[in-house]
This record gives sequence, C-alpha cells and structure tokens, in this order.
Amino acid sequence: MQTKTMKQWMAAAAVGVVLAGPVALAGDRIVLPVVINTVARKAEGAIGSARNSADVLQYIGCSISATTVGTSINCVARNSAGTQVSCSSTSPNLVTAALSIQTDDFLRFDYDAAGQCTAVTLHKYSFYEPKAP
Repeated sequence: MQTKTMKQWMAAAAVGVVLAGPVALAGDRIVLPVVINTVARKAEGAIGSARNSADVLQYIGCSISATTVGTSINCVARNSAGTQVSCSSTSPNLVTAALSIQTDDFLRFDYDAAGQCTAVTLHKYSFYEPKAP
C-alpha cells in the first residue's frame, strides 16, 4: 500500500513539473524611454529603449568630432512628443565620457542656457534594454 501511495505522489509531482513548464530565471529588464526636462535642462534615456520604441521619433546619443585643433562632442535627444534638445562641448572630461557610450547604455546629458553640455552621465547595467536590430 505504501508503494502505491509513493507512486501516486511521484506521478502527481511529475505532472506538476510538466504543467509548470521549464523554469526560466532572468534578471531585471527596464525600459527607459527618452525623457527631456527643458526646465532642469537635461535629457536622459536608455539607447536601446529609444531604438526599440514603438514611435519613430525617439533617439538619444552623442557624436564625437576630432580635428587637428581639438575634439568636441554634440549630444542630441528627442522624445516621443518630438521635443528635441542638444548641446556641445570641447571639455576633455565630457569627450572622454562620450567616447565610452555603447548601444546598451543609459545616457543622461545636462546643458546650460547657451547650449553647452555641462555633464555627460552613463549607466552600464545589465537591466537596461538592449538595442534590437
């Protein structure tokens, strides 16, 4: 009798495993679209989230230009409402930060009233949405 009960329990456990399906564990994933605050003069968003957005308006990033005179950056962002902001800088610190931007990063840039970048901040975490093709 004990063998029959054990077999029933094992059969029930096997059915439970099959019905539950494979267990897939993954880390957090965060979608962070482009957000622009014209009062605080900052723009931020995950590059992958902007690229993968359902709208065709969002983007965020920085370009780097180098000449024999020096190196400069130009950072630009546009949100889903079509608001666009940009800034530029020749600051070596900001250029260095911009040089390390990758397609799965979260980017924030701050700017002043004259359109000069005052900060470039990157976050490189696994939970940011990767850029899809």
